[in-house]
Amino acid sequence: MSDSKKRKDRPGGKITAKSGRVRLFIVEDEIVIVRGLEDALERLGYEVCGFALSGEEAVKAIAADRPDLVLVDIYLKGAMDGIQLAEHLLHAYAIPVIYLTAYSNEEVLERAKATRPFGYIVKPYRERQLKVNIELALAKHKEEKERKVFIDSCRSTIEELEQQLRSARTELATTTEKLVEKRIKLDQLRQEVQEVNRALLSLTSHVARTREELEMEVAVAVRAKVLPILQQLQADPGFNKYHLEFEMLSLQMRHLSAGLAKTSEAAGALSTTELRIAVLIKNDLSNDQIADQLYLSPETVKTHRRNIRRKLGLQNSSKNLATYLKAQWPDSHSIN
Repeated sequence: MSDSKKRKDRPGGKITAKSGRVRLFIVEDEIVIVRGLEDALERLGYEVCGFALSGEEAVKAIAADRPDLVLVDIYLKGAMDGIQLAEHLLHAYAIPVIYLTAYSNEEVLERAKATRPFGYIVKPYRERQLKVNIELALAKHKEEKERKVFIDSCRSTIEELEQQLRSARTELATTTEKLVEKRIKLDQLRQEVQEVNRALLSLTSHVARTREELEMEVAVAVRAKVLPILQQLQADPGFNKYHLEFEMLSLQMRHLSAGLAKTSEAAGALSTTELRIAVLIKNDLSNDQIADQLYLSPETVKTHRRNIRRKLGLQNSSKNLATYLKAQWPDSHSIN
């Protein structure tokens, strides 16, 4: 029989996946020991799928057979000893190895430990010793495989979370950039408003000017600086939630820029809440809808509606308030 061949003189020389038995491979340079091990392992219920008398032959045979566990004599004839073979099996196939040796030399033991063996049997062996070492090795190998699967799963989860974190950081950076842009726009608006305030203070100091001249200068300042900015902000989707506030502010600015008319004076007499309600009425919202939006009771809205009609001179008129407001207050998106 060739050194690396399987035994042909016994049935079932190579186990099939269907049999379910553990498949072992023996690497030992003494054929007598090989035969003794084969018989012992068979009695213990294992399947010996092959053997080799040297490390070089074992490399080829194990690559083809892929056993569940390999029993390796540390001292082998040839260029490759058992420790070198175990290193190869560990890195190439992750197959567990149990060392067989007649010696317990400390230096050899240290070399063997570096290959992370799953057992160490000193000859002469006993069947019970074989059984215990093989079962412990198989259990340890199974545990390590399960741990590796778990670690790989954790690593995959961590990589996925890191990818999500990178995406979130990118999204956060984009959002922050947009917020910075909006803050710049608001700062520009604040500066423009401050300039208008300074202009107003300067204008009011010139008491000698006529009211018509003063209103004309204010109107020019508002039309030239404030209303264009308000129109730009109203058109920006990012400020949609301030739609009503911009409409009220635009309304006040237009009346201010007009500089006259009873409509302007009446609108200026409205309180902030009344002005908000008037804008909502102009947009055809019912009393209940206005109450829900402004967190008021329907009765409070009705009271404000009566006050608005009174301040606009409609308390004794049958005119529809919404129709009247639409006619008197042009679309807030228009500067003119």
